[in-house]
Amino acid sequence: MDLLTAEERRVEVVPAVRRWPALAASAIYVSVAAAAIAHHEPWADEAQSWLLARDAGLVELWTRLLHYEGTTGLWQTLLHLLIRAGMPYAGMNVVAGVLGVAASGLILWRAPFPLVIRAALPFTYYLRSEEHTSELQSRQYL
Repeated sequence: MDLLTAEERRVEVVPAVRRWPALAASAIYVSVAAAAIAHHEPWADEAQSWLLARDAGLVELWTRLLHYEGTTGLWQTLLHLLIRAGMPYAGMNVVAGVLGVAASGLILWRAPFPLVIRAALPFTYYLRSEEHTSELQSRQYL
C-alpha cells in the first residue's frame, strides 16, 4: 500500500539553466576570496588571536584570557586546535577563507531568497566587510 499521493511523490528537478547563476556567483566568490588570501597582510588583532591560541592551553584560554577579548572565543579555540595539529600562521587566513566560502555557499544554495538576492548577498558590504572579514582580515569575531 502506497501512502504517498502522486503529488507527494513528485520530485522537483532543478533545470541546469537555474543552476548556472549560483555556480557563477560561487566561482566569483571563490576567486575573490583566493585573491584576498594571497595578498592579505596580517593585522594586530589577528596576531593577538593567534598568540592567545598558540601560547595558552584551552583551560587557561577559556578561564583566564578570553574575557579580555570581548568575543566568545570560538575563533581562538578553533585556532588552538589547528595550531596543535601543526597549522602555520599563514594557514589562519586559509581556514578563515574556507569558512567564508562555505558560508557564501550556504547562502547561494540554501537560502530561501530569490536567486538574484542569493547571488548578490555574499558580495554586499555587510556580509563581505563586517561578517566575512575572514578572507580579508581573519578577525576573531566568529
